[in-house]
Parts: sequence; C-alpha cells; structure tokens
Amino acid sequence: MFTLKITVPDDQRDSFLHRFHNFGEEVYHELHDLCSISIDEIDHATNHFMIRKIKRKDLGRITQTVQHLLEKHYFIARATIKKV
Repeated sequence: MFTLKITVPDDQRDSFLHRFHNFGEEVYHELHDLCSISIDEIDHATNHFMIRKIKRKDLGRITQTVQHLLEKHYFIARATIKKV
C-alpha cells in the first residue's frame, strides 16, 4: 500500500485556503472509493493532506486524477505529490 502527500505552498492570497479546501474536497469525491482519504483532514488542512492505503494497481490512476484536479484548480505549477 502507498501513501501520497499532496502539498501546495500558500500563495498568501486571501482566497488560497478556500481554494485549497475546494480542491481537496473534489479529490475526496473523486477518489474516496479507491483509497483512504479523510474529509475532516482536508477541511482542517492548511497546505497539505494525505491520501492513504493506495493499492499498487490504483496508484497511477489516483496520481493522474490528482494532477488533473491540481491543474483544474490552478495549483499544478506549485504543487508536489510525494510518496511517503
């Protein structure tokens, strides 16, 4: 099983936290059936959250989904997705 840590550095704009939470909630809705992801963790996150218990067969799909949503929410240039 794998864990991914999704981090987006705060851009110091007032809307950052709201936008980050919206991104995280969309990740949750897209992926919660494939892995362990906590909506509570996302709602309290400041710039990162974890996606846990990812099966090897789902890792590529989950990573691609996160990358797509990072792009959709305009975070792709600054974000990191790291296996931990």
